Amino acid sequence: MDYFGGSEAQYYLKEKFIPWWGSRDSGELPQGSYLAVSATFLQGGRGKPVAGFNQPWGYYLWLNKYAPIAKIGYSIFVYRID
Repeated sequence: MDYFGGSEAQYYLKEKFIPWWGSRDSGELPQGSYLAVSATFLQGGRGKPVAGFNQPWGYYLWLNKYAPIAKIGYSIFVYRID
């Protein structure tokens, strides 16, 4: 889970919580696993930079080949990684 928010996701998910961040190699996700990403991080990782932008970008472009299987609230997108 790559989560942007004020609460601790681990509190709610307990032992099922595994932290993720966009710069990790997508090959680390096992086939059949699920990835939940906050809209804030998802859009930040898919956006294209403007001139002068000096932050990492494009780290979630690989998710473009997947469609979300669920949306939690209005801000967390869940993907099944096949």
